[in-house]
Amino acid sequence: MAVPFDEYQRKRNEKFYREKGVEFKKEFKTFAADSRFARALAIDFYNRMKGKRIINVYEFGVGTGSMGTRFMLELRKLSESLVERTVYHFCDFSEELVKNATKRADSFGFNADGIIYDAAKEEPKFLVDAHYILMNEFYDDLPAKILTRKGKDIMEVVIDEEEKKLEKFKGEEELKDYMAGMPEGYFIPVNIIAKKHLDYCASKVKGYVDVFDYGFRKGEIKEMPIEMWNNSIIREFGGQIRKNLACLETEFPTEGQITTDVNFDFISKNLDAKVETQLEFIERVLGEELHEVETDKLRYLTEEEIKESKLERHGYPSGFHGEMRESGGYLHLRVG
Repeated sequence: MAVPFDEYQRKRNEKFYREKGVEFKKEFKTFAADSRFARALAIDFYNRMKGKRIINVYEFGVGTGSMGTRFMLELRKLSESLVERTVYHFCDFSEELVKNATKRADSFGFNADGIIYDAAKEEPKFLVDAHYILMNEFYDDLPAKILTRKGKDIMEVVIDEEEKKLEKFKGEEELKDYMAGMPEGYFIPVNIIAKKHLDYCASKVKGYVDVFDYGFRKGEIKEMPIEMWNNSIIREFGGQIRKNLACLETEFPTEGQITTDVNFDFISKNLDAKVETQLEFIERVLGEELHEVETDKLRYLTEEEIKESKLERHGYPSGFHGEMRESGGYLHLRVG
């Protein structure tokens, strides 16, 4: 029996994280462990919160706890007293990940606790005096509808016995109206659950919300041919891909994590939000020109560091850093 893509994604990802636990980090790379990313977050936080008494930080989708711990370590360099006044709440549906992240932060003497919470099922009603809410590569993991326009018809991607098919979308008129403005034939992630989560967070936060993720804005869609776009909008990690994911006849692997690029225009709709590239945010806060680089991990490096790193062994052409710099699709959304 065919199920909507978002339902299939939810079940697959729940299974993936429960089976992998903290070992999931071996399956893909993020910027969570990058020192410059953490430093930029800490400096920005310090400038906004240095006059506050008690500050509550809520991070959703905590991974191994690396980002939260590094953020607090960088904040300690700026102000020991601010660190002592900051309580860091790790929020995730996986008890194992929450316990691991909290233990990691505790080992450095930070005020940290854990909250078991599944964003795919409910609103974070536990938010109390939230001064800063942070998500890094969290919304791409939440279940998303995949819709496409075929003439005047709006179609939905469904999964039937591990194969991807299209059926006529029977959902809300509001979503049909939204899709009527999308280019024809392109698979468009519509992050309904992420949107509801962000709206709720924005309504409760006393300070600001940061969302960092790989994603897109509407103006970028037609910059890619349909086949290339549809091939890249859904990502699979940790399983064996049997066929090209661009094809409707694709058979999905039966294990592994599935993510979708985040539709930043959709999740920021009706919010007082600013969207920029993640690279722009980090360069602006740190005041230096950087490049996004992938080696054994994702990192931000200066041109001098790139020259010294011998990146050719990681597949980079010689002198690539002298060409036009581009963000690798990682965006930053700020509310507040």
